[in-house]
Amino acid sequence: MGIVVLALWLALAVAPQPPPRSAPRPAQAARIEQLMKDGEAARQAELLEEAIRIYSEVVRLAPRKAEAWWYLGLAHYDRDNYAEAERAFARLVILDPQHGAALAMLGLAEYQNGKYDLALKHLLAAKTAREPLPAGTEMDTVARFHLIALLNRAGRHDLANVLLQEFAREKPETPLLIQAAGINLLRLPHLPGKVPPADREAVELAGRAVLLAWKGRHEDARRAAEALAAGFPGRPNVHYTLGYVHLLAADDDAMSAEMQKELEVTPGHVQARLQLANYWLKQGEAARGLPYAQQAVELAPEDFVAHQILGRLLLDLGRLKESIAELEQAVRLAPECLQCHTVLANAYARAGRAADAERQLRIRADIEKQSEALRTGAGVSK
Repeated sequence: MGIVVLALWLALAVAPQPPPRSAPRPAQAARIEQLMKDGEAARQAELLEEAIRIYSEVVRLAPRKAEAWWYLGLAHYDRDNYAEAERAFARLVILDPQHGAALAMLGLAEYQNGKYDLALKHLLAAKTAREPLPAGTEMDTVARFHLIALLNRAGRHDLANVLLQEFAREKPETPLLIQAAGINLLRLPHLPGKVPPADREAVELAGRAVLLAWKGRHEDARRAAEALAAGFPGRPNVHYTLGYVHLLAADDDAMSAEMQKELEVTPGHVQARLQLANYWLKQGEAARGLPYAQQAVELAPEDFVAHQILGRLLLDLGRLKESIAELEQAVRLAPECLQCHTVLANAYARAGRAADAERQLRIRADIEKQSEALRTGAGVSK
């Protein structure tokens, strides 16, 4: 069965509105209007094949009728006709490229068709569209989960981790959510439901551990993560997972010990280095954290977090010029990062560059305002 339930058909609030077009002839306009009524009746009666027939006729007569492409795509999707659903939603996105619901459904259809790179592109675009997908809807839930899955597959585990934490707080635990969390912490490229048998036990142990930790059940999480480490001591990212669980429980010393073990298993592990660098930063011993951050930047020069932590360590050591250079690079790599602007403003202020510091704080305030508007829907064009 298709992922999108029939109730979504009735969500007229997200149905795209047609762009301006030439008026059809009166007889044809009347025919189209009647077909749209017939299509609505078919949808209400759950007659999917009839709905497909009717909306196919509408788009033949009126190829720019966005609402008809929308319902045609949904009908094909719920009939598991994913190739036809993709075609309909792709046409709709051409007509209305800033409609989040259309982009999301295109991405979901592409996912079902195995076009994972395109699906990731369109699901990301749905989150930043001028008319974003309405938060809290069933479609939003489905789109967010598939976006997380695709980010894991693409190796963008850190962004997926942020989205996963939010998702796990809102949604009940399911086998697929456990797998998504385990894939994320073990930093694997698998999709939920497609984990190879050789990885399945480790993925499920890691997923259960981190989901428990996100719920604040730290002792249960620790036991699950320790079972993972006992069963798979030489596997990459296992000690990282246990260290992450300790981090969420605010046991920084235990976290540090596990990250050191991870580096013994995986010498090129960037995130373990960043956790150790941040550990020494919090301990007030920036000189001890500096080598870890420098190595992280060498290993992952496009990682804005690595540049940010290195910049903060240099700032604590009073090396202002070097610190500012690293923090400016962090801002270039992630202009939406609020903390990056805050720390850079602090560095500018300490260097006596008051105007630059004030400008960074203004940028941060603007980003916060835009983020709040997107979250609440304020100022979003319909």
